Amino acid sequence: MFSGLEPKHYLAIGESQSAGRLVTYIDAVHPLAHVYDGFLVHSRMGGAPIRDDVGVPVLVFQTESDVAFSNGTARQEDSDTYRLWEVAGTAHFDQYGLIIGPEDTGDGQGGDAVLESMQHPTSQPSEMFTCGAPINTGLAQATLRSHSPKTITATGSAASARPRWTRPSQH
Repeated sequence: MFSGLEPKHYLAIGESQSAGRLVTYIDAVHPLAHVYDGFLVHSRMGGAPIRDDVGVPVLVFQTESDVAFSNGTARQEDSDTYRLWEVAGTAHFDQYGLIIGPEDTGDGQGGDAVLESMQHPTSQPSEMFTCGAPINTGLAQATLRSHSPKTITATGSAASARPRWTRPSQH
C-alpha cells in the first residue's frame, strides 16, 4: 500500500461534518478498538466535550468562525491527551478551500495563488456566488500545515523531532 514503507503512527482526521462523526468514534469506539494513535478534529463547531481518557492525543483545531458559531461550546480544558487550538482570523471554509485547494497540485502555484488572494481579496470567488464582503483568506490550511499533526508536541508547539503526542503504532 505504501510502496514498502511502514507507517509509524495511524492518525484519524475529520473536518467539519466528519469532525462531528470522528468525535462520536473517539468517545464510543476508540476505547474498545484502539485503532488510532491520535486524532485531529478540525472545525467541529460545537457539541459535547470529548472524553479525555482515550489514552491517545486528541487535537481539536477550531477556526475563528467555528468558535463564533458554536458560542464556545466545543471548549474544554487541555489535559495530557487533549489540546484545543483556536486560530484567530481563520474561517471554517476560506478562499483556499473554495477555489485554490481543488487545483493545488503542490507545484508552488497554489502558494502564489494564496498570496494573490491575500493581496486582492474578492467578494466573488466564483461565478456561482457573490458575497457581501471579501471572503476570508486567513488560511486555516496553511496554519495547520505549518504545524502538521506529525509535529505537534505535548506542549502544543512544533518540533522536528519524533512526535511526542503519538505513541508507536501497535499495528
